Amino acid sequence: MGDFSPNANLILVGFMGVGKSSLGRQIAENWSRPFLDTDKIIQEKTSCTIPEIFAKHGEAFFRRLEQKCVDEWLPKKGAVISTGGGILTSPGMTEKLQQLGVVFVLRASPQTIYERTKNCGSRPLLHTGEDAIAHIKKMLAEREPAYAKAGIQIRTDFRPICELASTVSRIFCRETAINGA
Repeated sequence: MGDFSPNANLILVGFMGVGKSSLGRQIAENWSRPFLDTDKIIQEKTSCTIPEIFAKHGEAFFRRLEQKCVDEWLPKKGAVISTGGGILTSPGMTEKLQQLGVVFVLRASPQTIYERTKNCGSRPLLHTGEDAIAHIKKMLAEREPAYAKAGIQIRTDFRPICELASTVSRIFCRETAINGA
């Protein structure tokens, strides 16, 4: 297991549109910690947008960049980290993230995800020509085994960010107090 001291990283994983970035920014602000987003780090390191990476190099290449980000570009402690929605699809990534900090899996219904992402053109995996909600359900089903074992499960449907931040903060403090003692 990773550093579960009070200075451990807090890591947010889950499908696109579940609220990882919004929640991560709020917690980081509340705690006066840096907020890091793996997608943004990858974009900065490659000087390409995520859709450009997918279009030019494909999903497998992008997943290798996520691995490099976790292995080399993230701090070992003291940050709030939001990951890309498919980061857990790479073999061994769940264990790497669990060693890097306390992992929270954010969850939302397919309908909520659709509502939150329908006007966002920067989500390459949603632009397949399929019915969007059916595609979201299919992707969620494929990722379910990885999400189920990755960390502490939190539903985000119909919950304000301030409430979610309070809940996650309370659980994080409990986990680090128990494991860091």
